[in-house]
Amino acid sequence: MAITHSFTDATDLNLGGAWSDDHGRPFCTWTWDPASRQVAVMCGSKEKKEKLSHSEAELRGEQLRKHLVRLALHLAEEINPTK
Repeated sequence: MAITHSFTDATDLNLGGAWSDDHGRPFCTWTWDPASRQVAVMCGSKEKKEKLSHSEAELRGEQLRKHLVRLALHLAEEINPTK
């Protein structure tokens, strides 16, 4: 099974993104709340949140985008170990 990540809106990181299967069906989604510095990942009925450290939250632009996707993927793998 191939997994594809896409941002909900490439210009608004707060909306996060999703991972989709071969048929384009999303199976995990994530959002970013800059005010609370929290990433939330939802896979079905399971959810996991993690707060970024102050230094991580200081990232901007492309560095922040890449960091959020990596962190969200890590959280998704924790709550949905099927790869």
